[in-house]
Amino acid sequence: MAVTLYHEDISYYSQRARLALVEKGIQYESKFISVAKGEMIDPWFVRLNPEGRIPIIVHGDKVVNETSKILEYLDQAFPSETPLNPPGDEGKKVQYFRDFVHSIAIGDVMAGIYHYPHLVPKLGNFPINRIPSIIKLVHEDIPKKSAELAEKHPDLKDIYLRKIKEKKEKAWGSPSEEYFKNVLKNIDQLLTEVEKQLLETKQRIPNGQSFLCGQNVSAADVFLIVLINRLKQYGLGEMFWTNGKRPLVEAYIEWMMSRESCKRALPSF
Repeated sequence: MAVTLYHEDISYYSQRARLALVEKGIQYESKFISVAKGEMIDPWFVRLNPEGRIPIIVHGDKVVNETSKILEYLDQAFPSETPLNPPGDEGKKVQYFRDFVHSIAIGDVMAGIYHYPHLVPKLGNFPINRIPSIIKLVHEDIPKKSAELAEKHPDLKDIYLRKIKEKKEKAWGSPSEEYFKNVLKNIDQLLTEVEKQLLETKQRIPNGQSFLCGQNVSAADVFLIVLINRLKQYGLGEMFWTNGKRPLVEAYIEWMMSRESCKRALPSF
């Protein structure tokens, strides 16, 4: 059975699923969903995924969303000697770092940089100036489209009304300066722990390059390099790892981004 991935090139979470598929060597059919056009709430897609979010994978009659679940499913459906979520003590470390990375809300990082550029050394190549249009999409365009679709598709009305309620309750796009400072502190703490873990892994596996938690790529690496690549595009490398701040993190980034899997799965700006 073929795997179909519904995703968008620039989507942060889509990049995790794409990289995981490439790392596991799984052939997949690519179906692009335009977030800017609100295609993730089109009726045909909502019937496939009532959450109205990307990425999702479809494998036979199985539909899986949310990136942690997607990676776990890929390990189950395509077993190998080097799973992305390994067992034992290494698996506990993988899960810890995977969950820590997942706790960093990338949308809040982007919005914070837009509203408080004085808190970051310099801006990167990522189009931060798209924030106003994204805020409009989230808080105006999607609720409006959801209301229209709720009237046209009675069988999906409850789903669309729930989407409208979600957008009203979650005021995304305007974090306070104090909140953004705490987000940056969390990233700093994460990368401090990553630097320590890279040293521990290097001492345990001295010959050759190793991944974050062991000799094989894991879910922790997938989540981490997608986050770091986005932070680099935001221009935050100087704040967190360059100029000798975290030499092992910097070397890890250079090595990971030189690998063919990352070149294929992660877009550049």
